Amino acid sequence: MSLYLALDTATALGSVAVGDAGRAVAEVTVGDRRHAAATLPAVQEGLRLGGAGFADLAGLVVADGPGSFTGLRIGFATVKGLWQARQGLSVETAPSLLAAAWRARGFAAGPVAAVYDALGGDVFAAVYRFDDARVETLLAPRLLAAGDLARVQPAPALAVGDGAAAYPD
Repeated sequence: MSLYLALDTATALGSVAVGDAGRAVAEVTVGDRRHAAATLPAVQEGLRLGGAGFADLAGLVVADGPGSFTGLRIGFATVKGLWQARQGLSVETAPSLLAAAWRARGFAAGPVAAVYDALGGDVFAAVYRFDDARVETLLAPRLLAAGDLARVQPAPALAVGDGAAAYPD
């Protein structure tokens, strides 16, 4: 098997996924701000649900934000520890906003905005358009005032993330 283990600990809810190029075979959500205690058990559970073991992994993927500094450290430290145990694994990073938008792409007939609440009326946001073979970045990841996202053109067909919930307008 050539499976990859992906971790996202950048936001309040973390996640672990096991899969190959193009599909997840198992996903586990890490409870609200419990990353330090729950990430490794989630890795074990994701592998179990995916019918795989650590030896079946070809690589590791870790979300590189934007997000909580502590959450990012937990994700990177976990991946580093797993890599130390098996140094032949490839290690890649992926933007958290892109991962959130990609996950929602099937629910929109147009661009998808991923929006994380940065507090104080600001958001981390990016807008992507997906087709079968590629991703187009319409708004590169950035920090901006929540109201400024409403002026992005073309307008996103869908917005996902805790920032979208916090600032629905």
